[in-house]
Amino acid sequence: MKHKAFSVVELLVTIVIATIFLTAAYQLYSTILTDSGDTRKESAASNLAYDYLRRYSAFVSGTCSPNNFTFSNVPISEGSSSLGVATVNVTISCPLGTSTTVSQTTAGTYSLTVPTGISSLTVEAWGAGGGGSSGYYAGKGGAGGGGGEYRSSTLSVTAGSTYSYTVGTGGNGGAGGGTNSGVNGTDTTFNTNTVIARGGSAGTTSAAGSGGTGGTGSISYDGGTGFLVGAGVNNGGGGGSSAGSLSIGTSSTSTSGATAPTNGGNGGNGGTGSSTPTAGSVGANPGGGGGGGANSNTPPASSSGGKGADGKILINYNTSDLFKIVVSVTYNNPTNTVTYGTYKQI
Repeated sequence: MKHKAFSVVELLVTIVIATIFLTAAYQLYSTILTDSGDTRKESAASNLAYDYLRRYSAFVSGTCSPNNFTFSNVPISEGSSSLGVATVNVTISCPLGTSTTVSQTTAGTYSLTVPTGISSLTVEAWGAGGGGSSGYYAGKGGAGGGGGEYRSSTLSVTAGSTYSYTVGTGGNGGAGGGTNSGVNGTDTTFNTNTVIARGGSAGTTSAAGSGGTGGTGSISYDGGTGFLVGAGVNNGGGGGSSAGSLSIGTSSTSTSGATAPTNGGNGGNGGTGSSTPTAGSVGANPGGGGGGGANSNTPPASSSGGKGADGKILINYNTSDLFKIVVSVTYNNPTNTVTYGTYKQI
């Protein structure tokens, strides 16, 4: 049996089709090789950028000045043989400037979201002052309230996390027209119980208010105690001061409010006894105890005690030691740039 031979036309068509398939296969193979090569180059550039980032992270120290450090378009020799012509850029900046302090002296609950790059902060807290008692009806002047405690700690925190804090409420003074105790000052806290500065106790119908004590925090100073006047003294006793940031609060020893140490709040003065006795004075912020109310024997009368002052909180995070470091590596064939960045706090 004879086989029919390919005609010239059939042979040409077969050759054309084969050529098309071979060309397509070659293009696919070339694309795969190119993509693989580009991936390897990008990986090599990423490794270089990360290596430079580690180097300069170890390099920074001290206080970050406002002047940026820039290392621009410097040729790379080590580890770049597969990249062709490659350059590196390093920029070190101070994105957040200097230290920041959050201050709050009004009683209430608040929150703080930690800024990017911040890993620690310092909390200073003063408890609220206790209220003074009213005058002891037809007997003698009332008792002064105690001052708030001071507590401070430096804490590790997580950037982006939110922390709640509460400023203590100053205790009200005892109401006049009878013999009435004041109200205790409440605590100032950060993150519920991480830092607690206790409020001062109120002046009562039998005793002066004691200073806040027993809170939580690495540095602590107790508040000062109010004053209880003796029998027959119609003026109210002075309130104790809150603690300062460097020392314990001052206790009142008379009808005058105690003078506070540095950064503390003075105690309020006791009221003045007369036929129309005056109220005790309000303690000074932060955390001063209220003064005791006054008394009158003729006609019998008593005035209200002074309110204790609200507490205070200071939250400081130091951004003068926060560096932002950005490294980029640029290479050709094809032209591409890979970038890495980080924050470092000293």
